[in-house]
Amino acid sequence: MKLVEFRALPLSEAMQQFAEQAEINVITSPEAAKVELSVYLRNVTAKEALDAITKANGLYYKVDSQSGIVRISTAKEYKQTLADFQDEQTEVFTLLYPNPYVVALAIRNTFGNRVRLGFGDQMSDFDQISD
Repeated sequence: MKLVEFRALPLSEAMQQFAEQAEINVITSPEAAKVELSVYLRNVTAKEALDAITKANGLYYKVDSQSGIVRISTAKEYKQTLADFQDEQTEVFTLLYPNPYVVALAIRNTFGNRVRLGFGDQMSDFDQISD
C-alpha cells in the first residue's frame, strides 16, 4: 500500500476504507469501533499497516484461517475470549466396538468446519472444505 492515512477517524470508519483499499474483509467489535485513529503510513503492506494500527491503539486482531476475515477487538475483549476457552472441559468416552466411519462423521457434524475429515488418501464426499 502506497499510503495509509486517517485523521481523527473512528476505527469502524477507518477500517471500512482500509478494507476497501487493501481488498480484505474486516470486522471490528463494538468497543474497538469507538477507538479514534490518526495514522500516516507509507509504503507498507496491509499486514504491516494492520499490525501498526492495532499495536499503537491497544487493539488485537486475528485472521480467520478459513474465511480470511480480520477481526479486530480491544485487548480486554481478547483476554475475555481466551478466558472463555480456558473454562472448557474435556471429557473422554469409551466406545465399545465403534464404527470408525460413524464416529468420524459424528465428530465432524458436531464441530463443523473446524474438522477436516479424510479417509486414507481420499477426502470424503461429505467433507465440505473449500481451499
